[in-house]
Amino acid sequence: MPGKADVDIPAEGIAVLHLADAVMLGLANNRDIRAAYLGRVAQKSVLRAMEDRFSPGFVRDDSHVVGQDPSDRDAQAELSVARQGGTGAFFSLSWNERVTQDEDEVADIVAAPLRQARLNDQINRLNLKAIVSDIVTRIIFTYHEVLRAQEQSRLALEALSRARHAFTSGTYRGAAGYWVESDFSSLVHAEAEVASRELALEEIENRLDASRLRLLQLLGLDGDIQIHAVDALEALPVKVGVARTVAAALKQQPAYLIQRLTAEMAGGNRNSHLIEARKALENDIREGARNLDVRWRQCEAARRSLELARAKLEIERNRMKTTPGGNFRVLVFESDLVNAEFARIDALIGYRNALAALDRISGTTLWSWEIELND
Repeated sequence: MPGKADVDIPAEGIAVLHLADAVMLGLANNRDIRAAYLGRVAQKSVLRAMEDRFSPGFVRDDSHVVGQDPSDRDAQAELSVARQGGTGAFFSLSWNERVTQDEDEVADIVAAPLRQARLNDQINRLNLKAIVSDIVTRIIFTYHEVLRAQEQSRLALEALSRARHAFTSGTYRGAAGYWVESDFSSLVHAEAEVASRELALEEIENRLDASRLRLLQLLGLDGDIQIHAVDALEALPVKVGVARTVAAALKQQPAYLIQRLTAEMAGGNRNSHLIEARKALENDIREGARNLDVRWRQCEAARRSLELARAKLEIERNRMKTTPGGNFRVLVFESDLVNAEFARIDALIGYRNALAALDRISGTTLWSWEIELND
């Protein structure tokens, strides 16, 4: 990764996308992800160069010096082996076991740059994880915006059609001389409803186009490609164990782990910052879990409200069959139904986004989507 996404994007027509397809395309084509991977190539090259500099190597240097007389006590015989140590420094061990530089005394000092370079590389890997996680989360949010706008556009178009039909029917009744007094007010209300629904549809279509363009940009696709989100707009309750989620986050949340490594590089001088970072992470997870619970309760309330709006409209339509002149109330109840449908869509999208946000806060986005960085 990045690689080639196994998703067909037609040159013409509409590309049908599930959320999983969108995530896959983003991983393969997103420009920021590609740039981050190119940056990692350069970063790993720097680390390899540092490790090569400090890697152990041996150079044999045999020398034999003979004096005037083999029995002369001043005669010199020397066999030396020079070694480049893991710290990058050279050490020489002679035949008479004379050590010219003691590795143990300088190892910590000389090896410090390599240790820092390795810690810095771990930070770079975590930054890559953070970049990919954030972009995946943005893809999820933007896909949901497309899905929201599509569903609301469909409902708005149906509502506009009903309003136009009510207005046309009222006009026909007036032309035929069948009006009662209440029909006139119903006709005015129907005309106002048509204008209101036309305006609402225009606004929703504008949001749909904008969200589609943002999604295409995130997926690294051409802006003229037509895409259609096809995921079912549904959700199931998820119970979050805060303690378990915090424990997992402390092991894999990129921002927190970067704080830990930074403290290690600073020799423990940033421990107070690390404590504050841990508290902030725990608070963020608690808030994310609380928000998730609230969002689910909103989903349940919106579902119940929609059921009641449908029942209310059905009762009024049945009443109209026996009582003349009820168009106005029907129009009002139909408008209530559309608003309830919109509220349910907003609640479901809000809940699904809250799940994605909690994944990002906990550092589990890549795990949830079974994404491996292969770094």
